[in-house]
Amino acid sequence: AGSAGWCTECAKGKFQADARKSSCMLCERGHYQPDTTSSSCICCARGFFSNSSGLTSCFECVGGQYQPQLGEQSCFSCARGKYGNGTIRTAAALHCWRCERGRYQSELGRTSCNLCPRGKFASDLESTECLDCAASKYQSLSGQTSCVICPVGYWLDRNETQSCTKAPFSSRWLNVPS
Repeated sequence: AGSAGWCTECAKGKFQADARKSSCMLCERGHYQPDTTSSSCICCARGFFSNSSGLTSCFECVGGQYQPQLGEQSCFSCARGKYGNGTIRTAAALHCWRCERGRYQSELGRTSCNLCPRGKFASDLESTECLDCAASKYQSLSGQTSCVICPVGYWLDRNETQSCTKAPFSSRWLNVPS
């Protein structure tokens, strides 16, 4: 593009399809142009995006995010109960994985799942939260898929979900299976 018979190159991130025009246009969001003297812009590839106009390259979706389409302005986040830490960021099915049993993820777009804390459990895949142990059960370890009953000779305090207490020898609190 130029004037008075002189042509000037379009800067990177810009283009001009009509040689008779005297100015260059910015590449739209979702597109880029790394070269000068271009007559068009390039769509961002799958797994990439551009959220501004006039860019010379696209940004790669970060872990926990993906983009299955060409020429997009943003990425999608992995759902709750899932995480994304792989390098293939072109589809949810290829990037977002279900949290394992004993783990959870309550937020969108994360790169890992959290272990359920002591006193809680997650028995299902893709959990978004951990559940409290039921009355009379406990869990002393993190990352577990169930809770357990106190062994004979131990009792569980009403507000306790992480450990059992050894009952005194003559205690009436012995846990006798029914």
